Amino acid sequence: MNWNIRPNVGVGNLEFGMPRVLVRRILGAPFRPFIKAETEEGDSYGGSGVMTYFDLDQRLDSIEFGRPAHPMLNGIDLLALDMSEARALCQKSGGTVLDDGGGPISQILGIGIWSSGAHDDPYDRVDAVLVFKPEYFEQYRAN
Repeated sequence: MNWNIRPNVGVGNLEFGMPRVLVRRILGAPFRPFIKAETEEGDSYGGSGVMTYFDLDQRLDSIEFGRPAHPMLNGIDLLALDMSEARALCQKSGGTVLDDGGGPISQILGIGIWSSGAHDDPYDRVDAVLVFKPEYFEQYRAN
């Protein structure tokens, strides 16, 4: 399924800040709740490649995509890119881009792109895309 990214707003019909119960209703698919960290809980939507994450107030703060999902940004399927293309896309967008070697994190686009082999192979295929609310970038940067 194609998921159209709206930077700093949301993805498809999902908007950052939405209550967890509404996100579940919109997605409608069977889900499995999980705890990622002390301050973050999420829902995994089976074989869809979609995971949603929530803040302490149970409001949507980020959405992660893996295969078979198709997170689309301006008509580009981000999971179809290799890491050199992903880094170029983020740099081209302007603004602050962080990269710890695992992949770029773009403040303007509100996305983080990751690959398990990015440290060793700049042409490794993208494994995951995280789309996040604006505050998420500053929280990441502070850690």
